Amino acid sequence: GRIEVPHRPTLRAAAPLFTPSGRRMGMVIINADLRPLFRDLGGFARGHQRLVLADAEGQVLLHPDTALMFRHELGGRFTLAEVTPGNGDAYITEQVSWGGDWLAGPHVLQVDVSRQELLAGLRRQRNLSLATTGGIAVLFALLSLIYARSIGRALDRLTARVERYAAG
Repeated sequence: GRIEVPHRPTLRAAAPLFTPSGRRMGMVIINADLRPLFRDLGGFARGHQRLVLADAEGQVLLHPDTALMFRHELGGRFTLAEVTPGNGDAYITEQVSWGGDWLAGPHVLQVDVSRQELLAGLRRQRNLSLATTGGIAVLFALLSLIYARSIGRALDRLTARVERYAAG
């Protein structure tokens, strides 16, 4: 009846056992440690992303801030709506529901992406592309100048020869 300390996420499944005559004999209870699953899920989030998992009632089960996880088991309450950033300018949020058929209702996996960090990566890529394009343009300008000068010298020599030939 008591919650184990230190807290660890556990999935509990129970099923009754019956005798051949159909009388209830006992119960099998299986506890599955969810820490490896949560660790794997957390590994999908990149540095600028935040991954949140909520159950069918919206209670937070997985969050980077472990103080917000499973608060409903301890008398508190943190729902997905409460931990979702409210400022649309700061985060881009995407949600997907899963597990509705085999869990007690659909669970929601939400990824919050920091708009600033996402744009910072795009800005770095843009700046690198602009610098590369600018470098290539300068290189082609220098090569064009060298080529034009070499053709100019050849034309000067040809003109001098034609003038000498015309003069006799």
